Amino acid sequence: MSAAHNNLLDAALAVAGVQAAAIIELNRHALARSNVAELSETELAPVWRHVADTMEVSAHHRLSALQMRWIFDGALVYCLRRGDGRLLAVIVTRESDRPFDAQAAEQLFDEFRQMRSA
Repeated sequence: MSAAHNNLLDAALAVAGVQAAAIIELNRHALARSNVAELSETELAPVWRHVADTMEVSAHHRLSALQMRWIFDGALVYCLRRGDGRLLAVIVTRESDRPFDAQAAEQLFDEFRQMRSA
């Protein structure tokens, strides 16, 4: 993946409340970052695959969405699909002394939407 993808992931982790982020390719390969020790690459790999599978299954059943959000007790998972099929997934804590900055996240999502395929 490109330097722009790496920069986007670094920017995602700088958003208040974000614990992990990934850009997921069509082949399910994920370029991921985490700033929480408990969310290692190994632990997150199946999460990213399941997020991608959910987006694909939803589209298959004519419930295609450009963005989805899952709400759990301790976390939120956001997923955004670009026109080329790549996904940006972000895990946000609901228990933080730094509340989630939704405005910064929307700016990040807009940046991802506007990125060229690389």
